[in-house]
Amino acid sequence: MRAGTMRQSRHIERRSIWIRTTWRRASYIGRVYAAKGMYTEALEEFQKAIAMSDRPDLLAYLGYVYAVTGKKAEAEKIRDELTRLSKRKYVPAYDIAVICAALGQKDQAFALLEKMYEEHSIYITQVPLKPTLDSLRSDPRFIELLGRVGLPQ
Repeated sequence: MRAGTMRQSRHIERRSIWIRTTWRRASYIGRVYAAKGMYTEALEEFQKAIAMSDRPDLLAYLGYVYAVTGKKAEAEKIRDELTRLSKRKYVPAYDIAVICAALGQKDQAFALLEKMYEEHSIYITQVPLKPTLDSLRSDPRFIELLGRVGLPQ
């Protein structure tokens, strides 16, 4: 391999690491802001992350923040976009469920969580840990689902 090509390859590798780190960093900071109720800052971070990556979970978090801040139309648009996208590629049902839960669409959220259970999705184990599903915790279906999964209630 020529020296110039090697240098170019290293530059591309360093740049790709920086990009991955940056969207991950923005996503993490956005989740922290959202958990603290700092929704304006969370929106900014998720929008930065989405500008760098097309991951469905980033859209889901943005939709969640739109929903909890009363921006129902924006949240529904993202929910619908993720639903359409799920017809073409894998989108965890969890990503759509968090938006439904935040919109107060509990039946739809539970239907998606049930789908996760039936598919033996690894994400089902994260359900009790995610503050994005707090609005579902008092529902008996939530406790029943956790019991079926074998998770602490």
